[in-house]
Amino acid sequence: QKWSTSRICTNAYRDSILFCVNGLWQMDLEVFRAIHFGLHRDWLDPIFWAFSYSGLGWMQGLAILLMLTRKDFRQWVAPLFASLLVSGFVLGDSLKALIPRERPSNLPWAHPQEEFFTRSFPSGHTLAAFCSAAVLSRPGHRAGNAGLYAAAAAIGASRIHLRDHHASDVLGGVVIGTALGLVVRALR
Repeated sequence: QKWSTSRICTNAYRDSILFCVNGLWQMDLEVFRAIHFGLHRDWLDPIFWAFSYSGLGWMQGLAILLMLTRKDFRQWVAPLFASLLVSGFVLGDSLKALIPRERPSNLPWAHPQEEFFTRSFPSGHTLAAFCSAAVLSRPGHRAGNAGLYAAAAAIGASRIHLRDHHASDVLGGVVIGTALGLVVRALR
């Protein structure tokens, strides 16, 4: 059988992708096991639930309503609303439909805290939180920006602690959300 250079490259590319995906999957399983069996503390659940629910979009909606009351903040309403729609409803849901990744709570040895009907990648809560942080952050406002990104990171951590997402789902939400937020901010 003749092997063409393109076929060898295609097979090598496919194999390298599979190697990376398998390595990522192993890392996710190890992180999940470590948190699920070793680091998880039940007393932290209510705190992480609060952070998790704040990433659903209602906090951004509340921020939009508060911004409408102040004339100097109204410039941020349209970008924040657009980022919330695109990150939460369009991009996050579309990627979950395209990427067939099960949630870690569906693993046979996991103890799920809630029932899910969607896939895992990316973490929509994290995507929306980092998108909002990127939209609202401003040059020269270190404390405010640190607060925005710390809140977004807490939302991402809550999704792992509550056994709702793999670490790479959250990392994907961080990268995609931040990139989308920077695009929205640049278009403002």
